[in-house]
This record gives sequence, C-alpha cells and structure tokens, in this order.
Amino acid sequence: MSSSIETNATPGQTTGGGPSPGTPDTAFPVAGGSKSGPATTDDTVGPAVSQADGGVASAGRTDGKSVPPTSQGPKDDLTARASAIFGDNLVKIGLEDKRIPLLVRQAFQGLEIADPGEFLSVPCGAPSDLCAVGLLLEEKSSYKEFRNNNPLLHKTVTTSWGELVFMWLRITGWRPANCHVPGAIWISSGLMPTIVERVTADSRWFQNTGNDIVTVQFADLNWSPEAAEVFQQLRIQDKHGSFVRQIGPRRRALNYTAIAHYLAELMSLAYDRNHDHFTFQRPGQSKLERLLPYDLNQAVSPFLQHLAARNPDHFPPGEHLKPIVAILKRICSVERPGESDGLQLYLNDRLEHRDGSDLTTGEIYDRYVEFCKATGVAMIPKFIFLDKLGNAVRDQFGLAKSHCVKRPHADGRLTARCGFKSLGFKSSGA
Repeated sequence: MSSSIETNATPGQTTGGGPSPGTPDTAFPVAGGSKSGPATTDDTVGPAVSQADGGVASAGRTDGKSVPPTSQGPKDDLTARASAIFGDNLVKIGLEDKRIPLLVRQAFQGLEIADPGEFLSVPCGAPSDLCAVGLLLEEKSSYKEFRNNNPLLHKTVTTSWGELVFMWLRITGWRPANCHVPGAIWISSGLMPTIVERVTADSRWFQNTGNDIVTVQFADLNWSPEAAEVFQQLRIQDKHGSFVRQIGPRRRALNYTAIAHYLAELMSLAYDRNHDHFTFQRPGQSKLERLLPYDLNQAVSPFLQHLAARNPDHFPPGEHLKPIVAILKRICSVERPGESDGLQLYLNDRLEHRDGSDLTTGEIYDRYVEFCKATGVAMIPKFIFLDKLGNAVRDQFGLAKSHCVKRPHADGRLTARCGFKSLGFKSSGA
C-alpha cells in the first residue's frame, strides 16, 4: 500500500500534519522509460480521443509543414475539437509549467518524455468536475486492468503519450486530491495537457471525436484492493482530519477519531453494549463474528505501527490503544435485542403459518442458532428456548405444540417428535 498526496508538506506528511499513505517521489515505478522525441514546432495541439473499440488514441500538433497533410485539418480546427470535448477554458502551457500537477510532471520525467513546445491544457476540478486517471499502457498493464474493471468508462475520452494513458471523466460528489496509488495517478486539480503525442503522417485519431467524457461518482469506480484502501484513508481524513495532527511548532498528536472511524469502516465493526464485545463482518459475508479483545488489539496495533513508520521523527509517544478502543465503542455501539425480544424477532423473520407443513422443536432451535449468529441477537440457552417456544408460537400463530410430528428414525421407521403442525420456515429471511 503506497501512495502520495501532492502537497507542500514534508515527505510522508499531509498539509494537516498527518501521514501520507505513500511517497511523493515518482508516479510510477518506471524501468527503462519511454522516450518521446522533441517537437519540431511550437504550434498548439488538438484532442486525442479513444477508438470505439476501446483502443487508446494519440493526438498531437501540426503546423502544416513538419507533418504531411492529413485529414485532421488546420490548427484552428484542432483547437475547436479540443474545445468541443474539454470546454472553452483551454490554456497554452509547456511541460515544465508548475500549474501541471507535480505527479504528472514526475511521470513525464520518469518516462523521459520531453518537448519544448506548448500544448493546449484544461483545468481539472471545479467548476467542470473534470478529472483524469493516469495509467501505464503495456501488456498486462494497469490501463487494461482498470479498463476491464470499469466498463462504464469504455466510451470515455482517452489520450496517450508513449506509455502514459489518461482516461478522462467528470466526478460528482466527493473526490480525492491529487495522489498516486499502486499502478495509477489520480488528478482532480491543476492544468492537464489535452494532447500528449505529436501527430504523424499515418495518424488518423482526429476522426474519432464522437466519444464524450463520462460523468460518474468516485464511489462507482472499481480500483485494486491496494488503491481502494488508500482512497478510503483519504476520504476518512477529508471528513475527520489527518491521522496525525500538528498542534504546535514541534508537537503532533494522533487524531483518535479519524483512526477509529477508519478502522470501524475497514473491519465493519459493531459493539454490543449488552455484553461488552465487538463483532465484525468479513467482506462478502452477512454473518457477524465475535472479535475478542486480543484480536482487536492485534488489528489496531499494526496500523499504529504503520503510522509510526511513516512519521519516525514526529510520531507522538504514549498509550494510544485504549483511547482508540474507547472511541470505537462509542461510534460502533449497538444495543442488541434482549433474549425475549430476540425470540420474537426470530419468529417474525423466519417462521410462518403454512398448511400441510410441520416442524419439530429441534429443527426450530437449530435455525434459531443460525439466526442469532447471523444477526447478533442475544441467544437464549437451549433449555430456556424450548420452554418458552410453546407459548411464543401459540401467541404468534395460534398453534399448539404436540407430539405428533413424524420424522425418520435412524433405522428408517417414522417416529413421532415434539413440534408444531401447520408451521414452516419462510423461503427467505433477513
């Protein structure tokens, strides 16, 4: 898990004093790089748009002299096409312009991309909500994986320069600040070049201008687990403040509230006030599992160690575990239904009056155990459950308990069991 937030703070620190999830050195781990030769003119360039089949389009610039005539048209036509896609707020800048996000300039440098000319650029962020995802284009690349995981972006505008690909989109609602995560750059502010490769004699990309920039919410994008965790941390810190806060010229303190909210969301924690213990939910599972105090400590401690490793000179000393657990109890607190209430919930949710059906008390109890484990309802001991069940079913369904429910014996004979006639399990339950 590594990422970098573009700020003026020291490496490993956000502007608020908290730790950045990664390092600000380079946007991608580049081996060998991809060179782009210097441009021969200083003319403005037009937009590059992805092909209909999802291929990455390239676009560049031409003055009508250094590049043989092609179907892309004169410079003014390129500018008009760029305006039609990105809007009218286009600005001419060079690649070294400080208004280009630092992470993008670092990516260009790492890939040995250089050009002394000027390019049309477009501002990201408000009010247009324009953003870009920077990815590497190579076999089994981050671009192909990200595109495959996000079918809703197949029709969005895509531009490229050598190995570097930008997928353009408009984000409504919350969006993170400029950062890089494993395999990608995220850009939501600053000036971004709209064109990233010179037009050559055989280039025909300007004919594919029918695609639009897709509008989505950031939460609808599918990222790798490592990238998703970084963005989750950024979202929590945007709402509750940095994990490590600077409270004086030389003093920092942990933001227990932000850390607790992050851990609670990451682990899907709930705290049972009735019995003073935590439960958690595994990804993709509906069942709640009990989390012992030791296990909770083992989950919190590595995160604190990670923060300390990111801030070796500024991590505040002291006992941090207890205050974090105290806040977790408060923000995750739920009061589970009592035993009697839980029995009533079970009857309402899992049983129904059904002619021609019957259930034994043992079958009803077995499903009750499953219900309590899945929902966290306080469980009645078996002998108390069986004692209360007769009156509860009679009050709920008007059915009396009897010793006439037939079930196969071990030797194959049907024998009578204690249970209820005209009672069945619902086809689905909460």
